Amino acid sequence: MNVFENYIKRARNEAGLTQEEVAERMGVSKVAVQNWEKKGGIRRERLKKLSELYNVPIEELSAALDANTDDEGSDNWPDFLFEYNDAEGNSIDMEDNNSIASTLRLNLAQQELFGIMCIYDAKYLQNESVGCHDREDFEECLKKVPFEYINKVGSIHFMNICDGLYRVLKYVRSDFLLKILKLDPDRQFNLRKLSKEQICEFIDGGFKEMGLDAELDAMNDEALCFDISMSKARLLLPLLEKNSFRFNGNTSGAELMEDTPDDVVKVIAKACDLDYEKRWSGLQHGRGFIAGIISDNLKYVTEWDYDKDDTGHEVASLSINETGRKLLEWFREK
Repeated sequence: MNVFENYIKRARNEAGLTQEEVAERMGVSKVAVQNWEKKGGIRRERLKKLSELYNVPIEELSAALDANTDDEGSDNWPDFLFEYNDAEGNSIDMEDNNSIASTLRLNLAQQELFGIMCIYDAKYLQNESVGCHDREDFEECLKKVPFEYINKVGSIHFMNICDGLYRVLKYVRSDFLLKILKLDPDRQFNLRKLSKEQICEFIDGGFKEMGLDAELDAMNDEALCFDISMSKARLLLPLLEKNSFRFNGNTSGAELMEDTPDDVVKVIAKACDLDYEKRWSGLQHGRGFIAGIISDNLKYVTEWDYDKDDTGHEVASLSINETGRKLLEWFREK
């Protein structure tokens, strides 16, 4: 696991510091800072100064460092899914997904504050996307937190707890987080250590997308973007492992070949939320949009091939690629 390495790299970037500047202020070499961000080999006595330099809670630094050797649960996150090449073999940089995933963890104090916000019906928790006033909305809802709680934990510690909770709520939908925490209230939330079923649920709709206003204001350069439906992949990849799907025409409006076996059509219809009995009734029932639906939801785990039949008509074939095979193996692993 690289939880600590990812955490301090992101913290340094958010603090607007270069590795050279960190080395100078910490009194170490640049190579030492590079090793912290690559191998995590840092002495614990340096954490306090590093937390002050990056303006992050020392508790979070310690927790991230502990996570690198934490054996409670396995790391189930599918890193490989966001490290791929496009059709031309060009590397696609989606490391933000993996890097952000490594930071989405809470301690029990942060989870308790989240529970209090739920009890007092904090309006911010209803947000399903990130807006340009996201942080302000979060802080406004903190005013509902009872003073007794703040007095109990201490004002400075309370602010640290708030910062840690916000970093997770910026990316994770509140309804998803609450569902996970209710299953085991005493277990600390760690996205990478959720079950594969829960990770699939998160990728399919448990995360916050960037709202239009946030994009226009360029509020945040980092955002989660998966471009895959895990539920559709689970249904369709086993079929594609055996045979490709053939379509009459190009991918924008291709129709599934009428000689496609019924058992395959039934699975495709289910994955695409279409009525199987009406599959040949025309475009209004989705037959002509199947290729687009599949392509949009399995973009990085499949590939298209084009040919012509005996009459010269264009035929498109969709097959599983290497990343898709890895995902299929990931589904099947216990």
